[in-house]
Amino acid sequence: MLRIIPGLLAVVLLALGAASPALADNYDITLLSHPEGGQPIARGINDSGLVVGDYYKNSQDFGFIYNSAAQTYNTFQYSNYRTAATGINDSGQVVGTYNSPYAHGFLKTGDTYNQIFYPGSIYTSAEGVNDSGQVVGYYYLGGGHGFVYTPGAGGGYTSLNVPGATSTSAYGINNAGQVVGYYKMGTVGHGFLYTPGPGGGAYTTLDFPGSAFTRVFDINDVGQIVGEYSYADGYSHGFIYDGVTFTPFDVDLLGTGHTTITGINNSGVMVGGYSHGQAYGFLATPSAPVPAPGSLLLLSSGLLGLALAGRKLRKS
Repeated sequence: MLRIIPGLLAVVLLALGAASPALADNYDITLLSHPEGGQPIARGINDSGLVVGDYYKNSQDFGFIYNSAAQTYNTFQYSNYRTAATGINDSGQVVGTYNSPYAHGFLKTGDTYNQIFYPGSIYTSAEGVNDSGQVVGYYYLGGGHGFVYTPGAGGGYTSLNVPGATSTSAYGINNAGQVVGYYKMGTVGHGFLYTPGPGGGAYTTLDFPGSAFTRVFDINDVGQIVGEYSYADGYSHGFIYDGVTFTPFDVDLLGTGHTTITGINNSGVMVGGYSHGQAYGFLATPSAPVPAPGSLLLLSSGLLGLALAGRKLRKS
C-alpha cells in the first residue's frame, strides 16, 4: 500500500484504500510543513535532494531551500520583497522571482543575487536552471514569451516562441539544453518540448491524451517530463511522460483535489503541490527502482482524513 511519511507535518491520519496497491507501493510521499507556519509549496529539486519552493505567512511570500535528508529549511527573501524559489541545480544555484511590484527574476548563488530580467520587458519570471547556469522563464513584452538565458561570453537572452502561439512560457531545462513549458492557442494551453538545433531548434507539442489543458514544468537528464493536465471539470492532475507514455500521478486526499508536479531529478524523485481548499507541497520518492522508459508506474491514492493548514496552490 501507499506509504505516507509525515516528516514535519503536525497531523497525519492513516491512508486508506489506495486505488491500485501494487502500483502505489512504488512511491513514498513526504508532506512538507514549515516550522514557522504557513504551508510550503515545492517547485524544484536537484540530485542531492535539495527542494526549493515558497510559503505564505503574514501576507508575505518567502522562498526556501529544504534539505530532505536533515528535514531543515533555509528561508530567504529578496530585499524583503515577496519571493518564490522555483528551481535549483546541482551546484546549489537557485532561481526564482520577486515582486517589486512587477515580477523580476533572480539567480541566487550562495548569498549573492543576480538579476534575471529580459531587456525591455515589463516583467520577467525565472523558473528553471541547469548545471551550466542556463536559466529559463518567461517575460511580457507586447505579449508573453519564453526565454533561455545563457551566462558568460557569447551568451545572453534567447526568446522562445512556439510558432502560431498567442503566448509561450518556459519552465524547465535539462543539461542537454532541452526546454519544457507550455503555450496557448487562444484560451487552450498545450505543453511543449523544445530541442535546440540548427535553424532555431524544434518544438514538439505535449498534450495529455483527452485533456482540455496541459502544462509542462520540468525535464530531467533521462528525458522524463512532468507537469499537470485537466479535463473539462477543471481538476488538475499530475503526470509523468517518458517519451512514449503519459502516466497520471495523483496525490488525491479526498478524490476531488488538484495535483501538480513541478520538478523531477535524475533519480526520479518528484516535487509538487496538492490543493483541496487548503494546499501543501509534497516530495515523492520512488521506493522501487525508477522504471525504464515506457513502463513508468501510476500513483493514484485514495487518502482520507488529513488535517492541513495552508493556502491555495499558486503557479503562474
